[in-house]
Amino acid sequence: LNIYTKDSISIIKGIVDVDATGNSVDELYGSLNVKNLYYQNNKDFYFFDDFNLESSFDENRERTITVESPDIISGKVVGKFKFNQLQKLLENAVGSLYANYSPNKLLPNQYMNFDFTIYNKVIGALFPNVEVGENTRLKGKIISDEELFTLDFNSPSVAIDDNKFSGITIDIDNKNPLYNAYIALDSLNTKYYDISDFNLINITQNDTLFFRTEFKGGKNNEDSYDLNLYHTINPDKNSVVGFKKSEVNFKNSLWFINEVEDFKNKIIFDKKLENFEFDKLLFSNKDESFSLEGLIKGNNFKDIQLNFNNVDLDKVTPALSNLTFAGRINGLIDFKQNNDVYKPISDLRIETLKINDFEVGDLKLQLSSDEFLRKFNVNSSIIRDGFESFYTRGNIEIINGETFLSLDTKFEDFDIKPLGPLLSSIFSDMRGKATGRA
Repeated sequence: LNIYTKDSISIIKGIVDVDATGNSVDELYGSLNVKNLYYQNNKDFYFFDDFNLESSFDENRERTITVESPDIISGKVVGKFKFNQLQKLLENAVGSLYANYSPNKLLPNQYMNFDFTIYNKVIGALFPNVEVGENTRLKGKIISDEELFTLDFNSPSVAIDDNKFSGITIDIDNKNPLYNAYIALDSLNTKYYDISDFNLINITQNDTLFFRTEFKGGKNNEDSYDLNLYHTINPDKNSVVGFKKSEVNFKNSLWFINEVEDFKNKIIFDKKLENFEFDKLLFSNKDESFSLEGLIKGNNFKDIQLNFNNVDLDKVTPALSNLTFAGRINGLIDFKQNNDVYKPISDLRIETLKINDFEVGDLKLQLSSDEFLRKFNVNSSIIRDGFESFYTRGNIEIINGETFLSLDTKFEDFDIKPLGPLLSSIFSDMRGKATGRA
């Protein structure tokens, strides 16, 4: 049937009993019963309890489709609609949140009310890396002629790979004068960062969606975010997501995004999510700032720049157990790709670098590569108390999967104690000074 084509193996078996009447799918009414339903994909095999579907019309030709299955989905759809226009009907519903959206042309008098409870077993069969909690419910209404769209989605939890979303609420009403969409999330747990007390609310003004979201982050909810964003569609039919003045409190330091409220600080991307333009996303904290800008066009072109200006390392590095960094970082990281030709460049300077409160010195790090990302040129040094206590210059080359070093490295009265935390898994207590050349 080509209903689902993602799996390389897709086998469906069962006993099907159909009792239906109609000359076309839009006129069809009756019942469909499936027993002993079995589904196999390249991940596993699944058995489902009985699946029942009934379709009927009332005296006004309003259709009711009822689905009952304790393993798959239960609920119903009531309305008047054409099956071959369902996708366009849904596109218009979502697009109605934008004033500048050009709707698909549809036959008149189409509408639907729907209310479904979704069960995890079918989600696990079709998407093995996804798991939904019990009593996950989807309810809403679409009236095409009135451009009305409402949606309520509630789920105790949704897990995608190692990421778990808990306490999810999504409420959409494009005719609500106070807000068009409200999203709440109790928590999001990932192996990288945790989020809690997430709330997002939006309203449409003219041709733009404005969002405001607040949430906390970090292992102990010590970080806080207050973001003001907007989303619109430009004349090229590309999406534009931008930041109004926003605040991020990370590791007890207050950072602003678009503090001066200019017209930059936005990301432009196409419908296929293949091409991106980063129009100088600027983070600032008094005299400190860093920015990201550049272009990505498909898989074969990239031109990205990350700039640092007097940034305190301790304020922007993640909290790590038994390891802290301090110092002021300046410089840039520049990455360019044009088909098979690459040009990465890094030119960074860290003044008064400290590791776990041990002073290392002023670090300079310059890196570049050949066009094939096989040979890397390194020029790095540390200056402390006016003299060069460390340097390494040369190149690192990768040939047939093996790494070859051609470096000139020198230590001069270099205090190795700050390196102890970085090498604690090898050496339990590093101390002393190193002098030598290799």
